[in-house]
Amino acid sequence: MQMAPQNKKKSSSAPKRKRDFCSDQSDDDFEKTLVPKRCSKSGLPKPEAKIRESAKIKKQTKSDIASCSVGDLETAINVKPLCRKNFLSYITKRQTGQPISRCFEKTLKFHVMQSVKHLKVFKTASPFDRRITSLVWHPKSLTTLAVGSKGGDIILWNHQHESHDVFIQGLGAGGSIQAMKFDYNEDNHLYTCSIDGTFCRRNLRSNQVTVYLNTGEDCYNNWYTSFDVSFTGGLLLAGDNKGYVNLLTKDGTPIWKQRLHKSKVHHIEFHSGTPWLFATSSGDNFVRLWDVRNIKNTESALVELKHEKGGVNSAYFSPAHGTRLLITDQHSELKIFSGPLWNLETKILHPHRHFQHISPIKADWHPLEDIVVVGRYPDPKFTGSQGMDTFNPGSEPRTVDFFDASDGELICQLEPVGQKGIMCLNRFDQLGNILASAHGAHILLWAPKYSETNIPSTSDICQSVQAPMRRPLTMDNDNDLKKKKRNTSARKQK
Repeated sequence: MQMAPQNKKKSSSAPKRKRDFCSDQSDDDFEKTLVPKRCSKSGLPKPEAKIRESAKIKKQTKSDIASCSVGDLETAINVKPLCRKNFLSYITKRQTGQPISRCFEKTLKFHVMQSVKHLKVFKTASPFDRRITSLVWHPKSLTTLAVGSKGGDIILWNHQHESHDVFIQGLGAGGSIQAMKFDYNEDNHLYTCSIDGTFCRRNLRSNQVTVYLNTGEDCYNNWYTSFDVSFTGGLLLAGDNKGYVNLLTKDGTPIWKQRLHKSKVHHIEFHSGTPWLFATSSGDNFVRLWDVRNIKNTESALVELKHEKGGVNSAYFSPAHGTRLLITDQHSELKIFSGPLWNLETKILHPHRHFQHISPIKADWHPLEDIVVVGRYPDPKFTGSQGMDTFNPGSEPRTVDFFDASDGELICQLEPVGQKGIMCLNRFDQLGNILASAHGAHILLWAPKYSETNIPSTSDICQSVQAPMRRPLTMDNDNDLKKKKRNTSARKQK
């Protein structure tokens, strides 16, 4: 379509505008030169028809613009989409399980990665005569942790003191502590489940015990292996070695008992932000997610994640965002699933095979960012993992490995000096400042230790080039400049 000629008369008093083009150009050519050329995403200029169309829309009246389509208006007004790379968008996407920019996520994890790389062992303890089977930090007292052994012994240890605060004697053989958790509302109470067939709540100061479940004389064939407590929902879950899961109220009143797995329930955990959602992992190669309000049988599972290589030791929700699920098998795989649909996001090959005489290796999370911490059990028959010795498989040290959950990248490997055991259990405190590791009957505490040469700085994130700062001009500097000028003039004369 051709443009309608404009017959508007200009006043003679107004100065005429000088054209910046040749005098032989027509009015149509002049109108074309006024429209800036736009380039498409491929770098090529748009067709002439679109340029004329956009010029026509610009000269329309308000009534004509109101009748145009949305696409034409965006072309005419040059609407730009809002920037989605901001911190609020990151939080929203994290909470809803949407993917975010890898570069942005790596930047946020930088300082956490730096603190992890500088972890050093600063304290050790060996309070038991049998291997450690459970380890948990206190939710409020950041320097206190509870440790349980295969003999049923429990210690409450504030690592700022030289010795442990509380020691509870166990049964010995047959009293292994399978899981522990502090009561968030009452600081001195601890939930435990044991091979002796009990699921109970202990007062660590008075040693009073409230038993919720007990298998009695049949404890040699049936015992409780895992549990979790939802303090917001006021519910207790306990699983046994035959695949049954019990739901109770906080005061111990039973609600139901269902067989949710065909084999031992290795791990149970409530979602921290969604009190009705919980996950179970078992030796039957399955991890299942459930709605506690609607459970009838195994077909009631919301999500069923099958593992091909043997049983599953644990399934932990991410404490930082709650949108990821970390699964540890009994052979050589770590899998990370992303919510809300719980699709497989990352698969990490890592040697941590099951062995009868060591505690099951369970990968855990860093509390501030989605960083995975897990102990390594080198295997000469296994190849393909990061950090292994390709020339002598299985000869690499027994380290504590850290991985980025977003892409499975190996961040670092830490080896304690003078300790050659397998770090089966590794858990950070609530702030991520101290890492507690257990191998055999020994406890190791790690903390970041910086020297003057390796203190992390923001210059490592943004390599910005700064101009050298000039010294203030003083009398001494002025005299130095005069001497330099004299020397240069003397050289030129020579």
